[in-house]
Amino acid sequence: MLRRSPEVHLHDICNPRPSQAGTDRTEGTTGRLLPVCGAVHVPAPRGFGQAGEQPEQGKGSVRHRGKMCHTLRSGEIAVSSPLEIRRNNRVERPETQKKFLKIFWIAGALIMVLAVGMADYLTGSEISFSIFYLLPVTLATWCVSRQAGIALAVISAITWLMLDLEGKVYSHPAIPYWNMLVRFGFFLIVLIILSRLKSAYERERVLSSLDSLTGLLNGRAFQERAHYEIERTRRFGHPFTVAYIDLDDFKAVNDRFGHSAGNTVLCTVADTARDNVRATDIVARLGGDEFALLFPETGEESAGTVLQKISSLISGSLEKNGWPVTLSIGAVTFRKPPDSVDRMLHTADALMYTVKHAGKGRILHEVHGG
Repeated sequence: MLRRSPEVHLHDICNPRPSQAGTDRTEGTTGRLLPVCGAVHVPAPRGFGQAGEQPEQGKGSVRHRGKMCHTLRSGEIAVSSPLEIRRNNRVERPETQKKFLKIFWIAGALIMVLAVGMADYLTGSEISFSIFYLLPVTLATWCVSRQAGIALAVISAITWLMLDLEGKVYSHPAIPYWNMLVRFGFFLIVLIILSRLKSAYERERVLSSLDSLTGLLNGRAFQERAHYEIERTRRFGHPFTVAYIDLDDFKAVNDRFGHSAGNTVLCTVADTARDNVRATDIVARLGGDEFALLFPETGEESAGTVLQKISSLISGSLEKNGWPVTLSIGAVTFRKPPDSVDRMLHTADALMYTVKHAGKGRILHEVHGG
């Protein structure tokens, strides 16, 4: 692995013998680019996946446990739930923050019921406030849950009933209670429709940020997460590392083995990368045969070790299946935040192309920002 900060430090992860130093130099650097060998096991630092964990190998196929892509013996790819994949690629809000938000929205809905009821009482029976009782029901349903919406529907219907009993005279004492049930049924129909609409919206929102084949984040979602990480680095001063991965000779797999095999290669890369990073790390497919990894709050040493491990595991899996594909990786550790996501990706992409021009199948890692 090659690392420059601003000097270049080299680590031969295939044959770390001093006698090899000084060969295969790249123009403008003080050292050499080194190949990534699939047979080498590099233990991960604490917090980065399980050391030595590899995809399960089946007869004539590669099977990946519990992920988006599963290559079956028939050569087909089975797809699991993308919502599960999305949960592995996002940073969840802390539980205390979630509870606070739920309490906030429920309290707001209750205050809204009281306000509508008070206005209804003060204006008398001549002015209708029926539609306004829907506001707290929809607020609780959308912002909290269907159960919260049902609770607010009950409270709204009872409030409406109390006002009816206060200011109106009916020909039969059961009529106001019947009206309450009708209103509650109306609230119930609205909140069921709204909750299903929200579920469909959430599902589409999740799918819009995922790559349909691998289940990784797509390029747009990666840029959003990367922008957030840059802002965090700007605020707290934590370093982060981004890696740009390109599959060498991937087109040859499609030409020789077919597009189904090409899809299997992409899933192998995606699953191996995802299985060997932390839940807070970001793995994305930018398009075609290009992937990106982002390690928040991670310096060059830890990120370098993990990249070596991932590269070795992927290379080993590809080699066992007879696919002539290697990985060219350009990685940058930013101790100070870059100007933009585009600048960040451009820097890592340039290093990746340096690797390609120097012989492919290697890692080039730089440190920027001091």
